[in-house]
Amino acid sequence: MTRNAHRQKARWPTRLLQGSTALIMIASVGLLSVQVFAQEGGWQESFDQAAPEGWELGPDVAVTDGALVIGPGNFAARIGEFTDFRLAFRARWDEGGRLRLAYRARDEGEYGLQITGEMIRLERRSGGPPVALAEAAGVDVTLGEWNEVTLEVVGGSHRVTVNGVEVLSAEDPGPLRGGGLVFVNEGSAELAIDSLVYEPQAAQGPVAPPPGVTPPEVPGQASAVPPSTSTPTAEPSGLGALLGQLAGQRADPLQLSAIAINLGLAALFAFVLGQAYVHWGASLSNRRAFAANFLLITVTTTFIILVVRSSVALSLGLVGALSIVRFRAAIKEPEELAYLFFAIGLGIGLGDNQRLLTTLALVAGLILVGVMHFFRRGPADVNLHLTVASSGQAHVELDRVLETLKAHCTKMRLMRFDESGERMETSFLVELRRLEDLQAARDALRQLSPGLEITFLDNRGVG
Repeated sequence: MTRNAHRQKARWPTRLLQGSTALIMIASVGLLSVQVFAQEGGWQESFDQAAPEGWELGPDVAVTDGALVIGPGNFAARIGEFTDFRLAFRARWDEGGRLRLAYRARDEGEYGLQITGEMIRLERRSGGPPVALAEAAGVDVTLGEWNEVTLEVVGGSHRVTVNGVEVLSAEDPGPLRGGGLVFVNEGSAELAIDSLVYEPQAAQGPVAPPPGVTPPEVPGQASAVPPSTSTPTAEPSGLGALLGQLAGQRADPLQLSAIAINLGLAALFAFVLGQAYVHWGASLSNRRAFAANFLLITVTTTFIILVVRSSVALSLGLVGALSIVRFRAAIKEPEELAYLFFAIGLGIGLGDNQRLLTTLALVAGLILVGVMHFFRRGPADVNLHLTVASSGQAHVELDRVLETLKAHCTKMRLMRFDESGERMETSFLVELRRLEDLQAARDALRQLSPGLEITFLDNRGVG
C-alpha cells in the first residue's frame, strides 16, 4: 500500500471526528434556540420586583405586598404581540372598583373586557365607538377578596371564567390582530392584580356560548356565523391604502431582553456558520480570514432590521443598503457570495424576531453543506498554492516534480505550467494535513535541485 493510500485511510478517523463535532454543534444550536423560543411563548408574573420587566406602568401604579396595585384612572400594560392565548390572573377591588382588561390592543383597535360586581361586558373598538360583543349580569365576585379570572381567546372566540364559573362567551367573525395586554382601573377604588399566567393557544374552532348567555347582535355583522365559514373584515384597497401602509404600518417594539437575545444568537449563528465555511467550504481563497466577516455582517444586519422593522417605508431602503455587499465587496468565488447572503439572511430572520424559523434554516443549511462536503470527490479541498520554478543548472523536469509531490500531498492539481528555454515554472493547488508534511515536501524538492525556487501560499492554513 502506497504512502498516499495510508494517508487517505488515516484521514477517516479525522473526518468522523469532525463530522461528530459538527453534528454536536448543530444539535446544540438547535436545542438552545428552541429553548429560547419556548421560553418566550408562555410566561408568569408574580410581581415580586418593584419594577416588573416588560411592563409599562402609569404614574399611580406600584408593586405592593407582591401585587400590582393600580390607582383609579391608571393602567399597567404588558407590551407584546399576544394573539391566541389563555390568561389567568387574580384581581381584587373594593366598592366602586371597575376592572377593564384591553387585549390585542393596537393603534387600530382592541378588545375590552369590563368586570364589576354587578356585570361583565365584552366590547370591541376599531376606529369608531365601542361595539358590544357580549354582556352578562350577576357576576359572582367578592369585594375586598381575590377573585380568579380566566380569559381564553382563540381566533374570534372569547371565553371568560370568574371564580371557576364560565360567565361570558362571544364570537367575532372578523377578529383583530394580536397586540398588547392593558389592565385599566376605571373605578374609584384601588385595583390589585396578581399571579398572572399566560399560555399561548393554537387556533381551533369557535367556542360555543355558555347556557343562558346569548351574545347580542353586533351592528353590521351577522348574528350567527357557522363554524365552517369565516367572514374577514374588508381591507382597504387602492393607491391611498397602499401609501398609508407604507407610511404608517408599524410593528410592535421588542423588549430589551428580546433584543439582547437576538443579538446574542446572531453572534452564535455567525460563529457556527464561519466554522462550517472554514472546514467544509471549497473556496480557494483564505477561508479563515473571510469567515471572520460573518460575525460583524450578521450582528449588523440584525441591528439594522431591529431598527427598520418598525416601518415598511424604512425597510424598503434596506434593499439598497444590502446591495453594497454584492456590488462593492471583493467577491472572488460564487461560494463566498452564497455564504455572505446566508449570513445576511440569518441577521434578517433574527432581526424580525423569527428565532425558530432562523434556527431551522441554519440547521438545514449546515446539514446540507455537511452532506455535500462528505460526499464531495476530487481535489477541491486544497489549502496551499505551491509554485516551483527552475532555470539554468537548477532546471528540473516536470515529471520529477510531480512524482516528488505525490509522495507528500494528499491532493494535488496542476494549475499552470510555463517553460521557455532553460526556465520552467509550474503552479499547483495542494492539500497538506500537517506542518511536518510541508517540511517534508520542501526538503524533497530541494533534493531534486538546491537551486529550485519554491513558494508556498497559504489558502486556509495547515493544521
